[in-house]
Amino acid sequence: MIPTLLARSRAAIIAAFFPNPQVPPQCASEAEPGPYPDPIDALVNESSLLELAEAIARKIPKHREAIGRDRLLDTVVARELLATEAVLLPALRTFAKVSSPLRPVNNVPREILSRIFALVGAGTEVVPLSHVCLRWRQIALRSPKLWTSIGDRDLTSMLPIFIERSQGAPLDVSVCIDSDDLHRLQRLANLQSASSHLRSFEVTISGSYTNGVKDVFSCFRSPAPLLTILSIRFDHDIKVPVPESSDWDDAFNLLFNEEHPALSSLSLKSLRPCKAVLSETLTTLTLASLCLSANDLYPCLNAAPNLTFLALLNVMSALSDDYTGTSDPISLDRLRTLYIHQPGGPYKHFGHLMAHLRIPRPNLACILMGECDSLDDDFASHLALPLTLSCAVTRLVLQLDGEPASKFYLHALHDDTFVLSLCLPTAALPQIFGRAPERISLGALCADTSRTTELVLRADGENQTLSAENLAHVFRRLPALEALVVTGTPLDGVVGALAALRDELQAPVLPRLRTLYVRGIGADALALMRYIGQRLEPGLPDSRVVCPAALKGSLGSRFGEVEAIEDLGISDFPKPLTVPSAMQEFLRSNLERNEWDWLMERNRWNWN
Repeated sequence: MIPTLLARSRAAIIAAFFPNPQVPPQCASEAEPGPYPDPIDALVNESSLLELAEAIARKIPKHREAIGRDRLLDTVVARELLATEAVLLPALRTFAKVSSPLRPVNNVPREILSRIFALVGAGTEVVPLSHVCLRWRQIALRSPKLWTSIGDRDLTSMLPIFIERSQGAPLDVSVCIDSDDLHRLQRLANLQSASSHLRSFEVTISGSYTNGVKDVFSCFRSPAPLLTILSIRFDHDIKVPVPESSDWDDAFNLLFNEEHPALSSLSLKSLRPCKAVLSETLTTLTLASLCLSANDLYPCLNAAPNLTFLALLNVMSALSDDYTGTSDPISLDRLRTLYIHQPGGPYKHFGHLMAHLRIPRPNLACILMGECDSLDDDFASHLALPLTLSCAVTRLVLQLDGEPASKFYLHALHDDTFVLSLCLPTAALPQIFGRAPERISLGALCADTSRTTELVLRADGENQTLSAENLAHVFRRLPALEALVVTGTPLDGVVGALAALRDELQAPVLPRLRTLYVRGIGADALALMRYIGQRLEPGLPDSRVVCPAALKGSLGSRFGEVEAIEDLGISDFPKPLTVPSAMQEFLRSNLERNEWDWLMERNRWNWN
């Protein structure tokens, strides 16, 4: 094959590169007598072929640039350049055919190359690969999976071509568009022709609701029988229509002709779910930035009994107001994760929700930052049959903030899994920690503290309302405590609580405690000495005490092992309250930016 191709292009190559075939350029400087070898025969090896093909490829565009750049170029010169190009192009094609089989990459099987292309991306990202050579282009165009993932970069004029290249394979769409970007919105409308192929459809609209947005969603009227994941999110809540409206012009009421038989995941932001998208196949439901009443929410949950994941974000600001439905609990037997975020509103709405759900084994991830001045009147009534979390609390944080001065933040974790974070009245500590042994009770909810090994008492600001009496209730519910961290909180309250608890139990308190970390408690070591004295009980080992170097110098050596914080490595001090990466990702994608910043600033959590 190679000799035939070489012979066919011999004249073109010689004319293009070797005007004097007896003196090849690479030999011109060598003034040796005698005939020179045939330049073509000299080039028949892999490296020379590749170099020559690359040289031809570089020379062709230079000719084109010269003609396009100089509009006053002499017609004779332009004609000669074009004639040269006409000679070079066949030479390039010939050498491409000759050298292509010699390239190691072309020995890679088609299936392997297709998988490598898939690692590069899809749609627009794959286009450059399809221009490398004829074989790569054929492989790319005959691999429908390379064109089935539509992202932001694919909303170009080539989108219809990408859809055609997908050859009817299931499409996954995930795009974010500004409501004022009419060109991209119109291109999104091109997807309506492929509704029957949609497998996932995730669209985020930033900006206000416009006629352009309405027109785009009005296009999607064809059924989507393959659709399993639907996410429609608006970052701007104003002027967003209600899908439950009977208005036939509504942009969302008739999406996909109300046919979603296989829908398993639904995420809506600034929209209310219509009954057409709720069924027994739904396993994941996320509702964000809504002002739903219980009359809106509870029928939705009843229509999706097989949920395994439920996320309610900002939906409970008025959940229990004017509820007219039944008191029968909603059975969610398969629910394993209930994620709730509500930065404001009375705590009673959370209790109302939990009282109307029946969940066998909930794994709660909850941030309720409603700064209620007092617990609701019906708080105690929920304590009779509270819902017990399936995960025991292993780390507990009581954080007192300067504002609000009468409240505290309660953060609970199971190992490294975030469980709940609540803002509650400090006066309610006896109700929360004083009801059941080895439990904390939160109205309709309770959590096991029998395996809590670490307690952090943290005060930021002037709030010092955590009394010794209230702390005694806390310590009573933590029999397995091994590490106590006290920062910014006077130790006198801790000492008083331990003394009162010891007198009550007539036995050593916190018998498993092994380490005390203190900082920010002032320069007076008296309270620390009193603490260590209270803890010196017969039969108990001395606790390891870690404190600032200034306090260590005041204690002396008679209290056993005392270490300075300054001498510890980072890994030797208890980890800060860290939000798991999965939860961080969920928060970033579902909360407004100002809510995200508020959470970081309010809690001073370690988000990294």
